[in-house]
Amino acid sequence: MVALSFESYDASDVTKISLLRDLSEASTLLSSPVAGKGPRKRQVVEAQRVQMKKKKQKKFDRQKQIDEAHEEDKQKWQQFTTKSKKLKGVTKKSIFATPETASGRVGIGTCGISGRPMTDYTQAEKRKRGA
Repeated sequence: MVALSFESYDASDVTKISLLRDLSEASTLLSSPVAGKGPRKRQVVEAQRVQMKKKKQKKFDRQKQIDEAHEEDKQKWQQFTTKSKKLKGVTKKSIFATPETASGRVGIGTCGISGRPMTDYTQAEKRKRGA
């Protein structure tokens, strides 16, 4: 144990000799400016701002990519559902379209067959067992 007395202020302290450093080594630590070693607050804030900007841009890009994928899936589903309703090569005519003939009536007959007589229907015979 060693007793130390400091010149700059009137105080003494007791410590181990193994914890003491050479005076030249200690003076270089004291003479070097502490503020110059670490980054200044302004630089730290600027670095954080740049980092947050990159992070936000990355998040925005990821969300945009997810939205595009959802939009693609939506378009595929809409195309699939419209295909099932529409037959290829068949043109659909409205039953409410104006007929070509003068005697034709709207809503009578369907799909352009108005003005024709009714289809003949033959009565089916009943079959009896054992006869």
